[in-house]
Amino acid sequence: ASSLILCLHRYRTLPLSFIQNELAFDSLALAREFLTENKAGIFQNPNAPDTDKVLDCKAAGVPLAQALEEKYRKVQIKGAV
Repeated sequence: ASSLILCLHRYRTLPLSFIQNELAFDSLALAREFLTENKAGIFQNPNAPDTDKVLDCKAAGVPLAQALEEKYRKVQIKGAV
């Protein structure tokens, strides 16, 4: 999830196929499900088939970052400098 967040900060849009290839999802459907489960499935063309879907990076960045904090960060050090 953290590598996807880096991509979202660098680009305005990303094709779903790019996310599938770069993050090694087995299928476009699995990539779409991952984004949707983490509230980041915000596409410019939501009614298009998965092969043509384009992720709106700006809109998807905040929900994905929140999901990363909630689900994947295990320890937060309080009072750290």
